[in-house]
Amino acid sequence: MKNTAVEFLHQPESKNWFELYSINFCDKKNKIYGNAEIEILAKKNKVRFSWQACVDQTEYSEECETDFDGNFNAKKISSPIMKYTIVQPCENFKLELKNSKIKIDLNISGLFSIYDYPLAPDKDGNAERLAFESKMWKRIEQRCKFSGTAEYKSKEKKVTKKIDCFGQREKHWGEKSFDSLKSYSRYMIQLRDMSFSLTCIKFGNTVLSSGYMSKKSGNMPIDETELEHIDINKEGLPVISEISYTDSFDEKDLIVSNRIHSFRYKPVTMGKNTFQHFKSFSEYSIVGALKKGIGFEEHFIHSSFMPVICGDK
Repeated sequence: MKNTAVEFLHQPESKNWFELYSINFCDKKNKIYGNAEIEILAKKNKVRFSWQACVDQTEYSEECETDFDGNFNAKKISSPIMKYTIVQPCENFKLELKNSKIKIDLNISGLFSIYDYPLAPDKDGNAERLAFESKMWKRIEQRCKFSGTAEYKSKEKKVTKKIDCFGQREKHWGEKSFDSLKSYSRYMIQLRDMSFSLTCIKFGNTVLSSGYMSKKSGNMPIDETELEHIDINKEGLPVISEISYTDSFDEKDLIVSNRIHSFRYKPVTMGKNTFQHFKSFSEYSIVGALKKGIGFEEHFIHSSFMPVICGDK
């Protein structure tokens, strides 16, 4: 039985409680890529909306903040720049992104079964890791089919482009805790008949990593991941990255990304720490499996840890 309750908001359990809806889509054929996020901070009575899109190599973005209306069972969350609608929990959704230059309307259909992230197995018995896991947010994720349109002006003419692609939707909820965080990286990669999702969190003296492969037949956990390297260009944007993984059958492989488009962000302050923040849409090569895909990646890297991740191999 599907747990439809996870699609809606939870009662906050602490002052740092947050919930996050995050969606990304990659239409290589029509050259349209996008990412949208809604963060609800119920204890602070705030909702933060942000989105970024790249259409025909032109970048669009918008962000705003509104008051939280206190409705934990809302099927629609909206602002002047974004509207997210839960049409049928776990199955169908709508997303609207807009500003004065562009409007994107999307129908989102759950394609494969939802993956409910378990806490990563504590193979090394590390006390620091156990303590971090106990405060970790919970997370669900799903490979989806996206269809819709992007309307915008090009050389003073109105252009409407079709969107027809795969993408990923996810939801986080829980405690925000970044006190000992060094880096947080996540990858969502779409292949023709499957998807990969990989997360690698480095904190203190240990690593929390996890992920899964999603197919029509079901989801297979990935037990371990390791962010190997990120190449940063002279403009301060990531162009190539490498992440390795070990699946539940102890098979290992390496994934190499080659950037299509990166979004530029100012450094992010979380608590007492400052992080470099990167988001990219990339092409991916799964080296050992000889497979290729397209997708989205995001990195938060503590400023002091940048030379370790982005230095010479």
